[in-house]
Amino acid sequence: MAIPDAQYKSYSEIEIGSSMSMAMSLPNLVVVPDPPLTVDRDQIGTSEITAMLVAEMKREFTDSGALQS
Repeated sequence: MAIPDAQYKSYSEIEIGSSMSMAMSLPNLVVVPDPPLTVDRDQIGTSEITAMLVAEMKREFTDSGALQS
């Protein structure tokens, strides 16, 4: 999964107010997982693949300090 303009985004599982931190340490384009995952077409959108992609994306934003809590 690619996240364009990642340095201007943050990750949150809750609604945030008017203040949030940005991930200025992230590159312009983030690809998770790294290395990219190859799956069969029938696996796209399954709960297992979706959960893995969300976990990888959350880890990337956590590591960069852009996880909103």
